[in-house]
Amino acid sequence: MARKRMIDPNFWMSEDISKLSILARYIFIGMFSNADDEGRGRANTNYLKSAIFPYDDIRVAEIDKALSEISHNTSVTLYEHAGNKYYAFKNWNKWQKVDRPTKSMLPAPIETQEQFDEDSTRIRRGFDEGSILIEENRIEKKTIDDFFESVWKLYPKKEGKGQVSQTQKEKLFKIGYEQIKRCVERYKKTKQGTEKQFLQHGSTFFNSGYVDYLDCNYEPEKGKSRDLTDYEPE
Repeated sequence: MARKRMIDPNFWMSEDISKLSILARYIFIGMFSNADDEGRGRANTNYLKSAIFPYDDIRVAEIDKALSEISHNTSVTLYEHAGNKYYAFKNWNKWQKVDRPTKSMLPAPIETQEQFDEDSTRIRRGFDEGSILIEENRIEKKTIDDFFESVWKLYPKKEGKGQVSQTQKEKLFKIGYEQIKRCVERYKKTKQGTEKQFLQHGSTFFNSGYVDYLDCNYEPEKGKSRDLTDYEPE
């Protein structure tokens, strides 16, 4: 869950902010309110609508237009990775002071990808290609295994773990923790009240079952609005 964020008083006097429409200003504030500790967030318009305007009749087209205003007039970068849209605040550390920040689970924009991580032994690159190149142009196995352990813990029926191949783990890694977590939560939601023995084995879910619950495929039940739990950021 995103932490509380501060609005600097200079925000209201900024010439760049003055170029934004009133709606774009609200969305800009909503974006940094929902950003993770490295100033990144998901820029999917349906997600932003649900997260920022859960009770308002705001059209997706209006949000798209506002995002265009924001990207042209502020230091926010809009970018894509593996078919998903994200945003990042270039001057995040200047305006937000985060105590003991949590490392972002979202891919970095291209211009910030080439950087050493905390142990200075690996270089993160290539989110625009849908992968991370580490050392000999491949993803380090331990990184993939650690990632899979983290998503495996989310799933309620932990059976068949050894049946998930390394190749499939890499595929899940490229999709990203946040989206896989949403897939698990969506599946659990559709199976509320179902006895555990009738749930998919973990191996079945992580090999193929998750696909129906990806952002690009998932559709809430008819007659129900999208619930914020479907989009809750870390």
